[in-house]
Amino acid sequence: MWKLHCMIICLMAACLLASSLSVPFTEVANATQRRAVCMDGSLADYYYSAGSGDGAKNWLLFLMGGGCPDSQINPDFYNWNRIFVAYCDQSSFLGDTEFDGQGPKLQFRGSRIFDAVVDDLLAKGMGVGENAILSGISAGGLATILHCDGFRARLPDVGRVKCLSDGGFFFRGENVLNADYREKYFASVITLHNISSLLPVTCTERIDPSLCFFPENLVRDIQTPIFILDSAFDAYQSIQEAFANWSRVLFLKLMFSL
Repeated sequence: MWKLHCMIICLMAACLLASSLSVPFTEVANATQRRAVCMDGSLADYYYSAGSGDGAKNWLLFLMGGGCPDSQINPDFYNWNRIFVAYCDQSSFLGDTEFDGQGPKLQFRGSRIFDAVVDDLLAKGMGVGENAILSGISAGGLATILHCDGFRARLPDVGRVKCLSDGGFFFRGENVLNADYREKYFASVITLHNISSLLPVTCTERIDPSLCFFPENLVRDIQTPIFILDSAFDAYQSIQEAFANWSRVLFLKLMFSL
C-alpha cells in the first residue's frame, strides 16, 4: 500500500519534475511532418528525465504529470525514466482533425501526439525496459484508460506494463440527473475531434461510439492491469453532482408551488 501511496504522491507532485530539476522540454521528433501538434499548431513536446542505476530500464509515462526525484520520499520510482507529457489537444490524446472557422485554424491531433511521444521513447529504450507504467490525471486519466491496451501492445518485450488513471473516470450515470447532458457533451467532443474511429473497437462494436468516451463502458474490456483512482471530492464530478442535486431541489420546489 505504501508503494501505491508513494506513486500517487509522485503523480500529484508532477510539477516538481520541471521546477526542481529544471528538466528542459524535449521536442517530439519530426512533429511537423507527423502533425503531432497542439491546438494552435505549435509543436508537441514533453519533459524527459532519464533513469539511472537499477531504474534505467523502468519507465513512468505520465499524461500531464511526472514524478518525484527524491529517494527518501519516493524510494521505488525516484530513478526511473520519468516523462511528463503536456496536455495541449483537448481530446484526451485521441483526436486527429482540424477546425477552420472564422478565427485561426485549430488542430486537434491528440492521437498523433501520443503516438509520436511513444515512438520517441521507444527510440530511447523503453521498448526493452523491465517495467512501464502509463498514468495520468483528469483528462490524462481518461486518456490512460483509452490508451492502456494500445500502450501495452506497443511494448511486447517489456516485462511488466500497467496503467494508473487518477481522476479520469468521468461517469455517465444512466440513472443520474443530467445524464443526457453529459452524453450530448461527450458526443460533441467525439464529433469535433473526429474520434469515433480511434475509440476502442471492443466498445464501438457493441454500443454507439458516443458512449465509448465514458470509462464505465470501457473498463470491462481492458486486458492490461489498471488501477483506477477517483476521489469522492473530485471537483468536476462534485460539480456535476451538485448541479444535479440543485436541479432536483429546484424541480421539487416548482412542483410544490403549483
